[in-house]
Amino acid sequence: MCNNVYIMSLEAADIYSHMFRNQYLKKDYVGMLPYSLELIKLEEIELKTWESKRFNKTLSNDIINVKFKQKVRSGKEIVKSTDKKILETSNEEYGEKLIAYRDLISKEKLTWKEIKPNALRKKLYTEGFTIEFDNGTKIEYVVYSRTSAKSRTGQVLFIKKQLRDKMIKWKRLGMNLDGRADIDYPGLLSYESLVSSSIEGLIEINSDNILIVDDVKSTFPINANVVEKNGEGMLVSNPKDNYIMENELYDGESLLDSSYFNKVNRSDKGMMLLRQHMYKTCAFNTNIQQFLQDYCPEGIEFDKWELINMFGQPIFARDIHMITTPSSLKALKFSNVKGSKRRTWKHWKKKVNADGNLFGICKSDMQSKRGTDEEGNIVNQTSYQMLNAMPIDIEDMRELSVFEVNYIEQLKNNDDVYAKYLLETANKMNCNEMLVDLYYRNSKIANTKPFKDKRKKDINNYVTHVKRGKIRLNGDYCTIAGNVIKYLFHAIGRKPTCKVLEGNEVYTTLHKFNEEYVAFRNPMTSPSNVLIVKNVHNQFIEKYFNFSDNIICVNAICFPIQRVLSGMDYDSDALVLFNNNILLSNAKKCYGHYRVCVNGVIPDPTQYTVCAKDMAKIDTTLADSQEFIGRVVNLGQHYMSAYWDMINNSTKDIEKLDKALEAVDICTVLSEISIDSAKRMYDLNIGKQIAYLSKNDIVNSMKPMFFKYISKNKNIAKNIKKYDTAMDYLYEILDSVEDASDRRTIKLEKLLINRDIRKVKNRQINGIVKAITDMTNEIKNIEATKQCTTDEEKTEKYIAIDNVKNEYVPKIKRYKIKIETVYAIVYKIFKNEVDCKYKIDVLNALYQVDRDVFLQAFKAQK
Repeated sequence: MCNNVYIMSLEAADIYSHMFRNQYLKKDYVGMLPYSLELIKLEEIELKTWESKRFNKTLSNDIINVKFKQKVRSGKEIVKSTDKKILETSNEEYGEKLIAYRDLISKEKLTWKEIKPNALRKKLYTEGFTIEFDNGTKIEYVVYSRTSAKSRTGQVLFIKKQLRDKMIKWKRLGMNLDGRADIDYPGLLSYESLVSSSIEGLIEINSDNILIVDDVKSTFPINANVVEKNGEGMLVSNPKDNYIMENELYDGESLLDSSYFNKVNRSDKGMMLLRQHMYKTCAFNTNIQQFLQDYCPEGIEFDKWELINMFGQPIFARDIHMITTPSSLKALKFSNVKGSKRRTWKHWKKKVNADGNLFGICKSDMQSKRGTDEEGNIVNQTSYQMLNAMPIDIEDMRELSVFEVNYIEQLKNNDDVYAKYLLETANKMNCNEMLVDLYYRNSKIANTKPFKDKRKKDINNYVTHVKRGKIRLNGDYCTIAGNVIKYLFHAIGRKPTCKVLEGNEVYTTLHKFNEEYVAFRNPMTSPSNVLIVKNVHNQFIEKYFNFSDNIICVNAICFPIQRVLSGMDYDSDALVLFNNNILLSNAKKCYGHYRVCVNGVIPDPTQYTVCAKDMAKIDTTLADSQEFIGRVVNLGQHYMSAYWDMINNSTKDIEKLDKALEAVDICTVLSEISIDSAKRMYDLNIGKQIAYLSKNDIVNSMKPMFFKYISKNKNIAKNIKKYDTAMDYLYEILDSVEDASDRRTIKLEKLLINRDIRKVKNRQINGIVKAITDMTNEIKNIEATKQCTTDEEKTEKYIAIDNVKNEYVPKIKRYKIKIETVYAIVYKIFKNEVDCKYKIDVLNALYQVDRDVFLQAFKAQK
């Protein structure tokens, strides 16, 4: 298996300044190419990498991640900000450097002009850039590609010019698409990046063993709210009776014979999310060969039974190991390049075969890691959108939150419960494991100041987490399998001869049969997204499908489940299924009482040419739309809170209530459009829509109290008030939890085993403490300066901190650390004999260098 390869992640503004202003470029290797089909191909074409002893990672300069968050500042702006720093600094040496830099800029470079991110994006996409490295080597880079995750943050990968054509040709199945204007370019950028997805492993599936059948739609009338543009270009929600709804029954879903799950040690899994060239599917664990043998027509020998695929081509039933549809094979969207879908199918199979018929496994179904309740039932957490979409009153919220309230009280007062929490939340970035090991060696550590301070911080953070709507209830996430009985029979061209799921019936072994449960899917924004399902047993599913507790079979035939669950499909989308009577009683006040919301906005008709210039246009539009996602979701929650507040205060203004729900519908569609824009563009100014929705008397400047914990606005605490809505009830309940019981503090050094401190030289103590302090200073600086609003940014922050630790820990290990060394350092820093502001970080560093020696320095409790 290939390792992850770490690459530079740089701001475009810094690259520009390096090229045109001769400024030093700090090369941060905090980006990552994950183990993927793409990385395997890159290494095949000799991507240049090297092993970094400093960071203990595999690095490469051949690909760079570029961000477009900052503008290139003008010379005048740089001088002005430098003057301000000069006035503020008290460090004489630093001040002199600033003055010298300011003088250089003001004399020679005042002509430097400002360049905004969008203009910078266009310039770098079309012209590329060159970086000069410390050894004098220069590498020329050109724009390459971006994953869906990177596209949501406006980031893109640039690649060494010599590698670009080889990789693009491979990713596009050998098709030369540059310069073409007759294909869906936004879609191409999304689908060609499917091979970039991080994978856990590989599975070989011969393309000749795949049966591809037509997609099937269920069409039926329903009363719905259709969000569309009015004559002035603004979105409105129009109620429409007997609206014709279409459900695609197998969207993104495949069936894979169970023998393949055994081959890759996933026999206990119900699905595998697979990737290949322009192919993305959720393959469910199915006894395909058993089904085909059982349903072979009378009078036909099984080994001679032929089925026909969607292109009229025969395939022996005995050779069918996988069943798929065009919705999974994105390459068919570009069939005009090859002349027909049939030719494209043949071409795709040829290319997959050339790559060894290897499919990447991205993930499988997983059980919750959030523990169990008092009765041993699995639990998972809600979100603020789920809770705030329902008319939950304060008494019901007390019942729903009782598990979390009790848990918080135990965290405060029960040392064993807190120690278990530390263990469950331990990672390489925190000191939890060290504290737990100390606690199990001597429980008196719980009464020391470092332990108590950490505990107080952790509990405050946990309460904040719960105040964001994260309350645990009996339930778990389940990957959604759609219409699987119909799917199998569709493959053999027959109608089902067994009982199928109907209406809101589902099949899952997560909860008991013949009971009702509440289901949600993220994202959800309104009461119309609340789903109640009835779990029923089905012998056919039990016989022919091998599903874990974390798979749920649903029905979409003449039932609007896909719209209730915010436009879900079956390419590994999941819902959370809760077993809770309080939640169920509130869900029944929503389910069936609010019309589902439909996106009636027309896609953007703009035709793009496959070129760097138009890629810049697409990515600029996409980056702008992604910035609105959080604002749209919170605006919808503001309206939702105002709606329940009016209901709970018995308002008689029906017009206001209708306006609030209309705004929620619009926010629902706006959020879907923003999320979906990585592969589909819409003719819509999202910023203008948000501004319009924000200006009325329903949502004034005062936000609900819980916005204090979900808003990115630093001044939000000054603009909140109490709303009679579920999330503000939760806020009040958690604020009323009693403080922890008082306990006497003991000094940490009292727990040390007495050793002869004279055996350890001060030079060694100071050297170790300085190295740890330097390391901690760099980590604290990263934590303070690196924003983490997206998963991409969190990953970069994690890598940056990991790099620092990998650089400094070997330096610390150079010192011979004995029990006397640990004793001397801990004793001196906690007796304030050695200046150290990061005491617990010193403890953790010593622990990580040599766990056994560290622990032996402390008294063991009898």
